[in-house]
Amino acid sequence: MEYDKNCTVIINLESDKQPSAAELQKKLESSKETDKREALEHIILQMMHGEPHARLLMSVIRFVVTSNDHRIKKLLMLYWEIVDKCKPDGELKEEMILVCNALRNDLMHPNEFIRGSTLRLLCKVRYFKLLEPLVEPICRNLVHRHNYVRRNAVMCVYSLVKAFGADVIPHAPEAIEELLLVEGDLSTKRNAFLFLIHCAQERAVNYLLSVQDALPGLGDIFQLF
Repeated sequence: MEYDKNCTVIINLESDKQPSAAELQKKLESSKETDKREALEHIILQMMHGEPHARLLMSVIRFVVTSNDHRIKKLLMLYWEIVDKCKPDGELKEEMILVCNALRNDLMHPNEFIRGSTLRLLCKVRYFKLLEPLVEPICRNLVHRHNYVRRNAVMCVYSLVKAFGADVIPHAPEAIEELLLVEGDLSTKRNAFLFLIHCAQERAVNYLLSVQDALPGLGDIFQLF
């Protein structure tokens, strides 16, 4: 089932000081990163206030997505989370194919923060047609060299399986178990064990039995279970 939760945050904006859609579009199309940042900030705040700004989606895709500015990357994560992804009939917008491609690129980005942040974003997305093409790069991040990426990759896999069923990633239990056996980061280890508890209990029990003598040395985070 595909769904999206309504935003319950209300932002009090002074309407007479807010730029118009035309002004925002002009800033999005500007060659200056500062203009793009400012426009995105206004768009996000106005969208949280109830203004959909549906016509600006293509401008964001065409002129902002390719930016390497880290502030813009952070703002885009917020924008993708709250932007209306469906048409009035409930079908996914055609523009989301381009968004999917942008997210795929971010999942393979050389910067580990961008990869990890994208994985965190995808944990909140509940549109399978948007997520399906991203399953492969999501799973590849389970073996990334940086623990921040691996930690969020585990939770992203968990959210996909929890929302859409085990058939979405049939090899997930095996991949997560393999990660758990060699993982050195306690937070990532905890997330992997959490996945097994909820999605592959037999594997979780087998792992627990194999390390029961070493449990006191596994750290406070892991012992919370």
